[in-house]
Order: sequence, then structure tokens, then C-alpha cells
Amino acid sequence: MRHESSTDGVGTKTSKRGGEMATKQRSTSNGRGGSTVRESKSGVVEILQALLPSMNDLYLQTRQAHWNVVGPRFFSVHKQLEAIYTDLAAQADEVAERIRQLGDTVDGSAAHIDAETKLAKLKTGALKDDDAVRLIAERIATVVKEMRRHLDDLDEQDPPTQDILNGIIHRLEEHHWMLGAQLER
Repeated sequence: MRHESSTDGVGTKTSKRGGEMATKQRSTSNGRGGSTVRESKSGVVEILQALLPSMNDLYLQTRQAHWNVVGPRFFSVHKQLEAIYTDLAAQADEVAERIRQLGDTVDGSAAHIDAETKLAKLKTGALKDDDAVRLIAERIATVVKEMRRHLDDLDEQDPPTQDILNGIIHRLEEHHWMLGAQLER
């Protein structure tokens, strides 16, 4: 197996083994005890930290709707909302773990979610099946819109994080489409 390795002037080491490329970024000191790699990711972390409360709130509201849906389509809507909140939990976890990978901590507390969410509150009590579908679709659209606002910034700052958000947007848009199709008459 052939192995090639090179280092550029800013501490990025690229190696090639058997046709696969791997890139490692060296953490360099900035003279204040921190690393320039971590500093270059602070804007990315701010974006992710801003998105996470609404993502967690969407998960909680979808669960709330799942538990309280009523009507002739109860079973199908109940099951669909379960699939959505299961997906949302994994997506929020992926964003939180990306924040940790970039060297910061995550605030997933109820107080932080409540204070920082961009979503309208979901009413308590029973929700008619059409209302549950419409309200969760609206909230998904809000989260997608917020994520899309940051995609261009991430292209410059951190393409791997942009890829994560693109994947999440794709799944959320699929859920939005499936919910919206039920509302067409």
C-alpha cells in the first residue's frame, strides 16, 4: 500500500493511503493558551447553539401533539408524529455532539429551550388530527427557515457542519411534505 503525506503552511496534514484521503488539522497555540482551530469554530458553535433550542422545542412539541392527537385519523397521525419526534431526537443529538466536537458545552435545559426557542407555543389539551398535522408542519417550516439562514455562513467556516445541517434540512423537509400532503383537499 502506497502512503503519501504532505503538510501545508498552516498546519494541515494530508495523507493518502491506498487511494483514501485523510486530513488532520493541527491545533496551534495562539499565544493566549487557546487554539486557533477552536477560535475559528466559535462562530460555528454560536450558530449551532442558536439552532438547538428550537430543535429541542420542536421535538417536545411533536411529542406533545403525538400524545394528545384525536380524530378519525388518530392512529396514522399518532404513528407519523412518533416517527418525526424519533428523528428529531437524533437530529438534535447530532447537533449537540457537533458542538462538543468543536470544543464547547451544550445547554439543553428546559429553561434555555423555553427562553431561546423561535417556535410558537403549542396549546395544551386534545388536538384534532388536522390541527396537529398543520401545527407541527408550521413549526418544522420555522426550524428549516432558521437553518437555511446559516448555510452560506457555514460553507465558509465549516463545511462538515454545513453538511450536517443540509442532512437535517433534507429530513425535515421530507416530514414537512408528508404532513402537508395530508392537508390538501
